[in-house]
Amino acid sequence: MKNQQQIRANFDRNTITVYQAYNEQIAIPAIKNNHFVAPFSLTRMTWIKPSFLWLMA
Repeated sequence: MKNQQQIRANFDRNTITVYQAYNEQIAIPAIKNNHFVAPFSLTRMTWIKPSFLWLMA
């Protein structure tokens, strides 16, 4: 099975708003380093967050 990745975003001609599932302690270092770094861990499933629309189902 091929790995699947999704980027969830709303966009228009001038703006892109990306759904961000990580708190600032994870997101800011990831943005600065252009990849995930500590405290992010692939062994912690709590980092995986469902989307808002999935919760509405």
